[in-house]
Amino acid sequence: MKIAHSTRLLSLLLGFLFAANLFAQTTADSAEPAAPDLSSLQTNWWAYFEGSRAEVEPRIEAYLKDTGVQIAKLAPQNQVVAQSMLEAAQDNLTAFLALLDDVELEPQVLAPAAASYSIEDLLKLAAQARAARSAAAEEQLEVDREKRVLEGTTRHRDAVFDDYVDAPAGDDRWLAGLRLLQARSAKAISTRRLELLTKRSELANAYAQATAERADFASDRLATTAEEANLDALYKRVDADKAAVDIAEEKLREAQIGASGLDLNTAQGRSQQRLQQDGLTAAEISLTLAKAALARSEAQRSWTEMVLDAALDTSALEDKTLEWSEFVRGVEQRVPEWKRETGDELLAIQSVNRDGLDCDSERQPGRFGSGFASPAGPAAGYRPANPDADRRTYGSSCRSEAPHGGRR
Repeated sequence: MKIAHSTRLLSLLLGFLFAANLFAQTTADSAEPAAPDLSSLQTNWWAYFEGSRAEVEPRIEAYLKDTGVQIAKLAPQNQVVAQSMLEAAQDNLTAFLALLDDVELEPQVLAPAAASYSIEDLLKLAAQARAARSAAAEEQLEVDREKRVLEGTTRHRDAVFDDYVDAPAGDDRWLAGLRLLQARSAKAISTRRLELLTKRSELANAYAQATAERADFASDRLATTAEEANLDALYKRVDADKAAVDIAEEKLREAQIGASGLDLNTAQGRSQQRLQQDGLTAAEISLTLAKAALARSEAQRSWTEMVLDAALDTSALEDKTLEWSEFVRGVEQRVPEWKRETGDELLAIQSVNRDGLDCDSERQPGRFGSGFASPAGPAAGYRPANPDADRRTYGSSCRSEAPHGGRR
């Protein structure tokens, strides 16, 4: 009887201890992280700023307000510096909050595959695949860039942490802690941006692969029938495209003649040369586009002739194939030069003093962190590891500004 009674007491005691431990664990899990003390930062101090936006936003607001009050307790010579540092940290934390919003990235979806495809359909799919591949490459560039930014912010945070450890107690330690908050928030921004950019890159790569596979699928299922009316229409289109090439070539010759007859020893002549050069570049591009349209029409005509078993000069087709290949290589070589000439001209225009114009009209809104259009909106307030990396000034009469107002 005494043994049974002892057993019941032991069971009750163990049950009480288990319940107490469970209650303590639940209470600890639900407790909000303590606000960091800048004079004595703990190992997990950044946990206070982690969580959903609904959780973090009121914490940040209260923390910044309390930190602002603490500035008044510093020595007078330190208060101005501390206020500037607090504003910089506030900019970063505001940008960080914007990135905490849930972002649903919608993948691009191809239309269902068709049973058969025309040559026109195949060409459209090939162009779509090229565009998707180019977009995926751009997204990957953004990812690589943000990785470098993150490496920079990480190194900066580590250096600031070392300064904090070495700082003496008092105002120096408190200011070093505020500087560490600023550096750590910049790293958090870059980490979150890299996460979002990586997701975008993955979706872009998946779509590029899907479009490439669809183009291959379409090439295997080209329609094996064609009508004589289609061939007649293609003959007419080829003739029209040849006429367009002739017109473009004539305009190019006129532009070349105009550019060669200028007196470059006068300011007016040099100004006219710039205009003529612009016209010459535009004429070259127009001719290239006209030749591309002609090559496409000729390719469609040749394919239709093969389907209809019309008389086809295979040697002429081989010559055309070689001509098209040379044309593509020539365009690939000229495109970088056209981009450079266009960029140089834009810089020349922007360097002109445009008094009386609104400076805002000279600035072009930057993409989110140079390239990433965030569904959550611009990360106003963020400055990357290199503060000048994302700074762009448009127009010599405008004040230089960074697109993101935050500070590292």
